[in-house]
Amino acid sequence: MMFTAGLFGAVMMIAPGVGVAFVHYYNGKLGYKHSWTKWMFYAFYPVILLICAAVA
Repeated sequence: MMFTAGLFGAVMMIAPGVGVAFVHYYNGKLGYKHSWTKWMFYAFYPVILLICAAVA
């Protein structure tokens, strides 16, 4: 139990650092190359939710 608590605490300290790394290496470009990619993700998200609801 102490190991799990320590591991959880360590992850909570590392996670913000990962976010800072993503912001640090941001290249200034917005979005994806193709405009249809955004709409593919918009359509894919409800499908994943339906699959998760059906499995649960």
